[in-house]
Amino acid sequence: MVDPSHDELQQMALFGGLLTGSLQTLRAAAPVIAREPGDAFFVQGDDGDSLFVLLHGTAVAVLAAPNHSYLLRTISVGQSFGEAANIDLQPRRNSVFAQSACQAIEIGPDAMQALWEFDPEQFTVLSMNISRELSRRLRDSDRQRLAHWSMANGIQ
Repeated sequence: MVDPSHDELQQMALFGGLLTGSLQTLRAAAPVIAREPGDAFFVQGDDGDSLFVLLHGTAVAVLAAPNHSYLLRTISVGQSFGEAANIDLQPRRNSVFAQSACQAIEIGPDAMQALWEFDPEQFTVLSMNISRELSRRLRDSDRQRLAHWSMANGIQ
């Protein structure tokens, strides 16, 4: 299993600004899970309450619609996914599959609670990082929709 250093974790957007003790607390309560190519981290419609940070490999986020599946994004080392279910506790809105052999940290409610109990301010830092990642992804999605709309309507 991959065991990244504190410095490597801090380079990942989700963990930016977290102090050593907070990262250790979080990691102690958040398992590293492995997936083989084609295996699902989660499937659209599943109940979910955890998010993931990819440590090794690549994964893809896919949205299933009637008669077609859409590639939403490719997930690389250091990127997170599944944040929405961690926040709103709703069914997963898409699926994520390992594209290659993968390892990821799974941050569920127990890990979030452990960080809260260890240092509420650091919990807030992590929560803000999660919000930033979701905001970036929403902006990217808006840009993609605008580009598709523009192409469909012949606008340059």
